[in-house]
Amino acid sequence: MKITIENIVKKINYLRTIECSIAEDVITLCRQQIELWKQIPYLSLMATRRQKNAGYGYDEAYEYKHCLRVIEGPPINIAIDLLSGKIVYYGQGNELSEINWVSLLCLLKKRNMSLTYFEADEIIKQLKKEIEETPDENKEWRKEMLEELKLKKISVTRYSMPKFDSGV
Repeated sequence: MKITIENIVKKINYLRTIECSIAEDVITLCRQQIELWKQIPYLSLMATRRQKNAGYGYDEAYEYKHCLRVIEGPPINIAIDLLSGKIVYYGQGNELSEINWVSLLCLLKKRNMSLTYFEADEIIKQLKKEIEETPDENKEWRKEMLEELKLKKISVTRYSMPKFDSGV
């Protein structure tokens, strides 16, 4: 097969179509897991600050923004809005705005990110493991926070994410 500019352009266009499809699939995947994302604020509060000198860890997931950062700057922070399942920019003034597929794709490629950041089941497993393995020395604080934030445990049937084959 003779290499021509037209053939190269066709391949580039084909690649762009595939890349667009991948980014849109990641966005759709996050939205499909909305019921699982809604469990994370409660579980985050249960997992965080279990020992007296421990930091807050997951405070944004349960306190004021209900979001979970998946990419932390600079120059940009990306999070999952746990109430809507949207992938959002997390701005300096803490405003949230939905990300577009082009920006998401660039970030996925640039950071060589794992898709597990977008798999609610895996995050929930990690939080539950922390809850089970770490003694709770701050039960009173946790009880006060639950009341103050009006957080409730949400139980949802498990979402089953297909396993991806990297083809390598």
